[in-house]
Order: sequence, then structure tokens, then C-alpha cells
Amino acid sequence: MYRFFALLFLILFTSHVARADAQQQLARYVQQLPQLKAGSAAGNASAQNTLGGLYEYGVGVGKSELEAVRLYRLAANQGFAQAQANLGRLYTLGKGVPKDDNEAAKWWNMAAGNGDQNAQLTMGKLYMAGQGVVGNSVDANFWLRVATLGKDTRIQQEAVQAMDKYRPHINWAEMQEAKQRAENWRPGMQQPLKQRGQSTTTAPSTQTLGDTDACAIYKSTSEVAYQSCLNSRR
Repeated sequence: MYRFFALLFLILFTSHVARADAQQQLARYVQQLPQLKAGSAAGNASAQNTLGGLYEYGVGVGKSELEAVRLYRLAANQGFAQAQANLGRLYTLGKGVPKDDNEAAKWWNMAAGNGDQNAQLTMGKLYMAGQGVVGNSVDANFWLRVATLGKDTRIQQEAVQAMDKYRPHINWAEMQEAKQRAENWRPGMQQPLKQRGQSTTTAPSTQTLGDTDACAIYKSTSEVAYQSCLNSRR
């Protein structure tokens, strides 16, 4: 039951779900508040995550971002991917905690490794922008490819658009490395986080991709990603 609540609750950082929609979704859980509190006290990570959402938005309880952070952290420390993503989002925004891009990237990376599709998309964008991490073409493309494998088609399409935008900055060898890593990746396979102070290297650009190759390279990873790429070029 708690997992059902949590799956509906997750607030996507990339604004796929608006604040009003989030509050409307959370409102249906108010009648389950006693069960959520009991589950949270018993250490149920999904209940902790959902209850954290109620406190973050002040739905059915007094609004408290500090309490939301506490509950998210309890769930996140148990490896609950959605809570890890929520912590990443709060550190990115500076809600209930000081804004900290490095700490945000740490939690986003954990969530991505544990299979959270939105966190995977976010990690790809963080590596593209060098926000909280050292910018890296291979890691950016890898996470964006992994994000195309999830069930949320909106995230799939956004990942494809991000890969297409980043295409001039990645060479063929890097693309192939990212493709191989994405094909071998499975949920639970955590990836090393490349942040400032750690050494990282990328190969010099020796070959860029033409328009024909740009869509073909997505086909083996995700048919939806491939079709989205084709549609964007028509």
C-alpha cells in the first residue's frame, strides 16, 4: 500500500508535475495519514517518503520543509530511490536545506543508480552542464540513454531532446562507450560520481555525428527514443 502511495507521489524536478497537481495528488492520502504515520514510525521507507511529501507541501499536516527533509532522509538512507531523488531536488532548490549542488548531485546519483527515471534524466543534464559534477560527455550521454529505458514517455522524450542538443559536444568513440554502458546497466548498479577534486578525462573530439547517425544510435537502446528523434527531425 505504501509503495502505491509513493509511486503516485513523486514530484518530478523537471516540472512534469505542477505544484497544484502535486498537492491534489497528495490530498487523497490525508485520510491515510494515521497509517502513514504508523508505517513511518515502524521504519517503512515508502511511508516515510510519502509522509515527507505531505509535510513538504503542508497537505493534511502543518507545512514543514525541515520535517520533510528528515523523513526523506530516513527513507533515502534505506536506499529508497524516490526519497533519494526528493533529497536531490531539495538540495538543488535549497528547500529545507542549504542549496548545495554537490550534495544534490550525490543524492540524484544514488536515485539514478537505484532506477529512478527522473533522476537518470537529471544526472544526464547535470553532467551536460557541469552542475555539482565535472562535465563529462560520456556520463551525460550514458544517463540520458538510461533515462530513455523507463516507462515515463515524457521523460523518454526529454532525454532524447537533451541527447540531440548535446550531440555536437560528443564524438563517436564517446557515444559508443556510453551506448555500451547503457546496454549493460541494470537497476541497482551505482555509478561513480565525478565531482570537482576528482580526476576525469574525456577523449578529444575526432568525429561528429551526421543527422542520419544521430537517430540510428538510439534505435538499439529504445524504440520510443528512436521514433521521437525521427519525429523531431521532420
